[in-house]
Amino acid sequence: MFVDFRDVPDGQVFQADVCIAGAGAAGITLATELAAAGLDVCLLESGGLELDYETQKLYEAGNLGIPRSPATSMRLRFFGGTTNHWGGWCGRLEPGDFQERPWVPASGWPITRSQLDPFYDRAQQIVECAPFRTGAALAEEAGVPRPPLDESVATLFAWQMSPPVRFGEKFRAQLESSPRARVVLHANVVNVQTNASADHVVHVDVRSLTGTSGKVMAAAYILSCGAIENPRLLLCSASVDARGLGNTRDLVGRYFMEHLLTRELIAPEVDGDPYAIQRTYNWYQRPQGNYLLGLALTEQVQQKERILNAGFFREWDRVETPVSIAAYRLASSLLHGRFSDDPSVSVGRVLRNLDQLVINARRKLLHPGSPILTNDASLLAITGEQAPNRDSRVVLLSSERDALGMRRAAVDWRMNELDRRSLLRALELFAAQLWLCCRARIHLPESMSNELEEWVFNFTDHGHQMGGTRMADSPQRGVVDRACRVHGVDNLFIAGSSVFPTSGQCNPTLTIVALALRLADELKRSLRPGAGSVT
Repeated sequence: MFVDFRDVPDGQVFQADVCIAGAGAAGITLATELAAAGLDVCLLESGGLELDYETQKLYEAGNLGIPRSPATSMRLRFFGGTTNHWGGWCGRLEPGDFQERPWVPASGWPITRSQLDPFYDRAQQIVECAPFRTGAALAEEAGVPRPPLDESVATLFAWQMSPPVRFGEKFRAQLESSPRARVVLHANVVNVQTNASADHVVHVDVRSLTGTSGKVMAAAYILSCGAIENPRLLLCSASVDARGLGNTRDLVGRYFMEHLLTRELIAPEVDGDPYAIQRTYNWYQRPQGNYLLGLALTEQVQQKERILNAGFFREWDRVETPVSIAAYRLASSLLHGRFSDDPSVSVGRVLRNLDQLVINARRKLLHPGSPILTNDASLLAITGEQAPNRDSRVVLLSSERDALGMRRAAVDWRMNELDRRSLLRALELFAAQLWLCCRARIHLPESMSNELEEWVFNFTDHGHQMGGTRMADSPQRGVVDRACRVHGVDNLFIAGSSVFPTSGQCNPTLTIVALALRLADELKRSLRPGAGSVT
């Protein structure tokens, strides 16, 4: 069932076994899984079924640190969340990403990669990816000659491509017809209310932009609003403890991370075979699904060099770059409301057409026999892990409030010397591998070896917001435990990338879905249908 919160009586109280805030990849995965298991689910979505400018403005946040992409253009606030413009890139964090690394402060997950693998397998079905393949297995299957790499330094890495799945479109009918699911649109959680000891949530307060107010009462509550909004909501829920909910150790909002991306794509100079790069580091269309083959640093070299993880891949061909630039400029215009006053324009429809334009352009590259246009058609990019940094954080602004009356968030995003040294060394290592296997040179800007203050402008964020409510067994190290339950609050859970203790080098969506499935299984075991009924 779908309900528009703007149309319900003021003061409405919804009851459920589980209340989920945020209908993106994590929230929709949780809602479908839990409802199918017989639990009554109330899924709250800030927006409607299509993007609208006033709701999108609720994402506006201040910037106190390094310039980064605004949340209003990197996140979408309507049913389906950011999967409505997700590019579909999927990858599994590597086993070493979960381990504590002595040279990476605050590293280590309380779970292992092998414990998450069964959920990764299920997540790949949800995002419609092929069964998992390593880069080496994909190369062999696709008949790609194995490049002469130094395998102690770099390994072939395969990014898998979802079509991409738009969660709102894929699961809308299932949720609409489910007798156990209620999806409430235009419903913004503005406060998580606990008992007097702040160890149990009793309800969440909900408000619409039109002024309707109400609440949801449930046995369990899940926040799945993203790595800025999850901390913001905890910090704003300060009626019992002025420090905010779950923040007794001042960890909420801290350890905010991004993936670091080269600001400019790298154009290599090739000696010898001009097509050697394209022949290996390409997009592959296989009967089982689509892949991009690139490089990743080995755990061995990360430990030896005491650096962070990084990936190296071939981006769009030069001929397609204008298509992608035009597409994203149009998307930016839409998201900033340029067409919001024209009732004849359906923003959702235009975004879907835009998606198809980019996907069609990409398909030109989805087989090894793609025509090569020029000797320098390849454009390369590096994406790097960022070290968890306590001082990189989400905070609340003291004076600015949004249209719902909530304090606005600000992001103080920081890089440190380990980030700088790791990415510089990764570029050098990847450059050596590129020469070894393809006789290709890449030239690094001189400023990349400069001090951190200048160096940071060579890189930008990838739009992969992570951290802020990190996972750890000890409340001294994290906001949630290994079950994603907020430390000290027995019925409040957090889903999404905000729980990541470290980021690895690959895109986060598949891990978000895998963790949501893991949390869903935990709640299926611990809750009984009807547990949220109120007498």
